[in-house]
Amino acid sequence: LGIVHPGGAFEMGNRDEVDQEAYKRSETLAVFTDVVAISDDSGINYMHPNHIMGGALIAQTIYGRQCLSLNSTGTETNGRWCGGMRTLTLPVDSEGVSGSKNFYCYLNWWFESGIMGQTGELSVAFLTADNKVICGYSLYKVDQTGNIAALEFRILDKIYKSEPFATFSYYDQNPFIMENGNMDIRKEGDKITFHWWYAYPSFSDPVIAEMKCSKIQIAFTQFAGRGLGNKYMTRNYLRDLKFQKLNVEKWKDVPNRYTAGSEAVVNTATDAITVNGLPRNDELVTGSVFAPLPPGETDVEFYPSSWCSANPTVTVEFKKR
Repeated sequence: LGIVHPGGAFEMGNRDEVDQEAYKRSETLAVFTDVVAISDDSGINYMHPNHIMGGALIAQTIYGRQCLSLNSTGTETNGRWCGGMRTLTLPVDSEGVSGSKNFYCYLNWWFESGIMGQTGELSVAFLTADNKVICGYSLYKVDQTGNIAALEFRILDKIYKSEPFATFSYYDQNPFIMENGNMDIRKEGDKITFHWWYAYPSFSDPVIAEMKCSKIQIAFTQFAGRGLGNKYMTRNYLRDLKFQKLNVEKWKDVPNRYTAGSEAVVNTATDAITVNGLPRNDELVTGSVFAPLPPGETDVEFYPSSWCSANPTVTVEFKKR
């Protein structure tokens, strides 16, 4: 708020304070139903480029819960993993910006064998717009006689850690049973935080610091020639997914310093400022003066911030001395 006349200039408030300010929030860009709704992708499995992805996935309800699983392996190639895949392109955020440099993704899997020696694989990869793998998980079982599987933590083309486990239906041996299966992954700059049985191992790689996730690629495979019968994992399902972009740059309206209905009083006789009856001399802008009116006829100008849409009501009281 400003007052100007030939006797001097007065200003109170903060000229650097804007009507809006930047802030950050998380936004959900994709959920499980988005993966269910898209078509199969027979292109390149970028986490496993040697896998043959000519098959198909299917969404079905298992024990009252929607699941995505492998329906056919397509034309197989001897000695390879073969299966189906879907690639979800993430939408732009509410500000129209594509790609997520920082993100969080919740997942839920059911990965369990019914008899010894079954095999199968499920991978989830987070890709850039030009299909480079930022990070992801590969959950697989190659043991054709026993019941040992493994979960791989991947960043770029490297396996940072591999955790073995048994695919029985007991939680003390298998974290991916029907009653559990909760997983997540978080990227913050150059750091990836994985999840493993209530622990959160994290790894950093400077190469990924500025990489932005634009796609999620989900693939199910079986080793060629073993089929989807008794030699395939009895339970190999994706049951949930929620992808959030972290730290979306937003703008919000800042409550006005002098809100509608408030009263600011500038007293040039006592060099005092009050706002709603409370002393506010700390609101005086440096260089301002409590200038008395000069003798004679005087034009006085009052003005608010440039973005103010409704000018304040002004009352002037003065007396001769």
